[in-house]
Amino acid sequence: MPAKPSIVFVHGLWADGSCFSKVIPTLQAEGHQVIASQHALDSVESDVATVIRTIGRVSGPVLLQPRPDRPSRARAIRL
Repeated sequence: MPAKPSIVFVHGLWADGSCFSKVIPTLQAEGHQVIASQHALDSVESDVATVIRTIGRVSGPVLLQPRPDRPSRARAIRL
């Protein structure tokens, strides 16, 4: 059986990592390793570096889930 992907959430401009606090426990209960990136939005470069460090904290296949400004734009990225 393939391993369940680890999920890394990435918040947008008008939020922080806590915006995923309600969904993280549910996904963890389903057996996923889940973490939310907490970046300062100082610059694109520092935010990308923070997300890369966050991805490095999980194992296995990774599903990167950004939080879009509109739900219709939600697109997960499998790494």
